[in-house]
Amino acid sequence: MSKPDSGSSAGRLMEIIGVLQKHNAIRGITPEKLRLIVEDLGPTFVKLGQMLSLRADLLPPAYCEELQKLRSDVAPMSADEVKRVIEASLGIPLGDAFPSFTIEPLGSASIAQAHRAVLPTGKPVVVKVQREGIHDVMASDIALLRKAAGLLKLTPTGETIDFTMVLDEMWVVSQQEMDFLNEAANAEEFRRLNQDVAYVTCPRIYRELSTRQVLVMEAVEGIRIDDMEALKAEKYDPDEISRKLCLNYMKQVLDDGFFHADPHPGNLMIRDGQIVWLDLGMVGRLSAKDQSAFQKALGAVATGDVGGVTDAVLAISRHNTPVRREALYADVDAMMAEYLQMDIGAMNLGEIMQQVMALAQKHGLAMPDGVTMLARGMSTLEGLVASISPNVNLMELVTQRFTGDSLRDIDLKKTAIKDARAVYESVQKSLSTPALVNDALRAALKGELKLRLENPSAQVEAEARRVRETLLIHTALYAAGLITSAILALSAVEPRWLGLPWPSALSFALTGCYALWNGWRARRKTHKR
Repeated sequence: MSKPDSGSSAGRLMEIIGVLQKHNAIRGITPEKLRLIVEDLGPTFVKLGQMLSLRADLLPPAYCEELQKLRSDVAPMSADEVKRVIEASLGIPLGDAFPSFTIEPLGSASIAQAHRAVLPTGKPVVVKVQREGIHDVMASDIALLRKAAGLLKLTPTGETIDFTMVLDEMWVVSQQEMDFLNEAANAEEFRRLNQDVAYVTCPRIYRELSTRQVLVMEAVEGIRIDDMEALKAEKYDPDEISRKLCLNYMKQVLDDGFFHADPHPGNLMIRDGQIVWLDLGMVGRLSAKDQSAFQKALGAVATGDVGGVTDAVLAISRHNTPVRREALYADVDAMMAEYLQMDIGAMNLGEIMQQVMALAQKHGLAMPDGVTMLARGMSTLEGLVASISPNVNLMELVTQRFTGDSLRDIDLKKTAIKDARAVYESVQKSLSTPALVNDALRAALKGELKLRLENPSAQVEAEARRVRETLLIHTALYAAGLITSAILALSAVEPRWLGLPWPSALSFALTGCYALWNGWRARRKTHKR
């Protein structure tokens, strides 16, 4: 397909404007209206809409949820077009590359379609073939839509979304999606990172036959993960599958920082006791910093630590203007209130992440695209798990993972000395730093004490001073208890409890009880107010 000429471009522009006028876009676009516009604009825009549904950093959540309903319904390429693309891309006749090639596609989408084939070695493969000229078509459509972008306005809460910025970002993502070597690299990285996980794999890529327009991969013959009848007939346990699926996804996120961005049932197969992840064209990445902050956020959610969640949101997000931390804290507190009454097993992690994303957007905090893709991925995964195994809960498995990690990795002696030093440093900071940023008052915020320091009054300052003095006393007592426990841990006194001399273990226990008692008193006083 040749590049569109100026006449066809002008006609396409009028078609785009006509669709926008048909849906009265100038008066604002609701989520449903946006989906209908995308469907009317055709297959390339459906693909853009599907990718955009993963990006809550670009659109409000309601719009992302609506775009998830988009489905591609595209006529397959002709046999001649398929042959032309493969031979031009590989530089050899179709029959030489694949002695057996099934022209009837396995599936047809807006960018590519897939065919069964057999290599000269006899190995069955799947060949993903890109539509001829699709790069030029999408480039032209996006360029034309930029011209019409002035007509577009979203009105979820009265704000206007910068559609030019959205289109620019989507063009970057589209180019990556249309380069099949990116998907090949993703699949190879996924296999390497999960090579030691016996129950997980993904299709092998045949690099020597893969190009930007053609991707050749191992054919996977298995059972779709949500085909309950077939799985039970083969004696598979849905609960075990769900547990392993969730644990592996947590590994992808928390250990690898590289995860499948769209874990829907069509992208997951069961074969020979393994979960096979398909279609690695869309993956998410987390930096080491974001991984650490996300782990802390999960732990804070599991323990109902409002301050910990607030800190994690601020650590992950990007912001160019000052953030009113106490206002963010209050919103997180209100969000967490409904979860404090729930059992861990009743929590929906994807839903919590979506709510956190909405709060971040409200406070002008920009989340990295990896985090927004993760929020969508978590929601998709939990929906899948709920449909095949209602007894399995992702949040519960996450909590068990943290518990297991802490019991396996902790060195009590080193931790005691490290914690004592941290408490001592906190005491020092509390003498010299402003109330809202020192560690002691952060603990006060976690106890739901909210100080409005933008407009200080004598009463507020007196209250802050009283709280600071009280916390200094408690902190000094905690420090004394921990330091004493750490010193006793170095002794050789028998018997030993939990690997520690009994005086040290007892001292740790008493210090912990004292901390819990003070926390209970603080919360009781707060409720009385």
